[in-house]
Amino acid sequence: MKTYYTLNDDGSITASADFPFSDDCFETGKEIVRGHDGKLYFADEAPIKPENFIQQELAAQIRAQRDFLLAATDYLVMPDYLLSEERRDAIIAYRQTLRDVPEQFGFPHDIEWPTVSG
Repeated sequence: MKTYYTLNDDGSITASADFPFSDDCFETGKEIVRGHDGKLYFADEAPIKPENFIQQELAAQIRAQRDFLLAATDYLVMPDYLLSEERRDAIIAYRQTLRDVPEQFGFPHDIEWPTVSG
């Protein structure tokens, strides 16, 4: 498959398509991909994500899941929502355990998700 691309002054790929889109584009048989840094590269030259970048992405995904679970219980801790004191205490403890997820020893690779007791 042919791919067409343009370069800027420093030799970086600025755009690509599977059709000739300008008079100054070049043709290649190589695949062009977007790297983790947002720039375009030939697939065989794209930088590999550093391990800490992958870990940061995973941590962000875990925090997003935690935030979703917290949001799903927001209404339960509103002062005008009727719950028994025992149930409210269980929800409050659950929410605190969710907030503590990033402090777990195996974070972000090994997570023990809390459950609501009671």
